[in-house]
Amino acid sequence: VEEIKDRIKLLYHQLQAAHRALFQMSGGALFADEVGLGKTIEIGMVLKEMDFRESREDILVLTPAQLAPQWQKELREKFGLEFVCNYDEEFRGFDAHDRIVASVDTAKTAAHRSQVLARDWDVLVLDEAHYVRNGDTVRYELIDQMTYGEAFFATATPIQNGVTDLYN
Repeated sequence: VEEIKDRIKLLYHQLQAAHRALFQMSGGALFADEVGLGKTIEIGMVLKEMDFRESREDILVLTPAQLAPQWQKELREKFGLEFVCNYDEEFRGFDAHDRIVASVDTAKTAAHRSQVLARDWDVLVLDEAHYVRNGDTVRYELIDQMTYGEAFFATATPIQNGVTDLYN
């Protein structure tokens, strides 16, 4: 917290959510705050703590296409975490970088899917997780087939989903 307190205003509920995700959730959490309450900040704090402890190397953040550059920018500016984005010139594929922010739609394409699935990711972050609630979609299949140690999913619409949607 000391390292990032000058870059962002940390709110109590964000600190609590990040702490619970790290120490009480056994390797995964669904961040389901309302829009604008700081899910990205909460997940950023989790990733920063992992970075501080040097405990996780391979991290994949999957987002809707338009949000990937924003995630990359916020992780860099607010948390001092460097991630390559699949839209960057230096992006060489999902097997060439340890920390990646990418569009979930890019990750699921035939050109990249095998690279994504071949890796054993330490951490998977999925933003707008409600978009993978339908088990009949390629997005769902990708996430379901991935290998990862810990998962942190974010959605602003948990109460609009049924129990099966949340389970998926």
